[in-house]
Amino acid sequence: PMKSWLLILFFALVLVSCNKEEETIEVTFTIRENSASAPTYNITYTSDQTGTSSIASNNDNHWTSDKRILTKGQFVSLQTECTEPEFALVLYIYVNGNLWKSANMNNPTASAVISGNLPSD
Repeated sequence: PMKSWLLILFFALVLVSCNKEEETIEVTFTIRENSASAPTYNITYTSDQTGTSSIASNNDNHWTSDKRILTKGQFVSLQTECTEPEFALVLYIYVNGNLWKSANMNNPTASAVISGNLPSD
């Protein structure tokens, strides 16, 4: 009887002391510019883990962030602002190389944002 209780206590302590590592996923933020004018636009992307980064596009038709290794379930957002006439932007967030969220932004909309908690399963 006492031996079985000690065995149960031992296994309980082993299970409690095992630290489960938080699962991570790879996140990439992308913006494509689909109009002929190639306007300059401001980009802000955020995650709970890495904070906020802001940049201006370089009149390129495509911008992609570096790959970020983030913890599942955390909040991320991608926002863009453009005040030049005649533009069409598409915002994308990719998770592990697969499209997770997207949004279209067309003139005269001045800004667009996509956000949410990363998948946790």
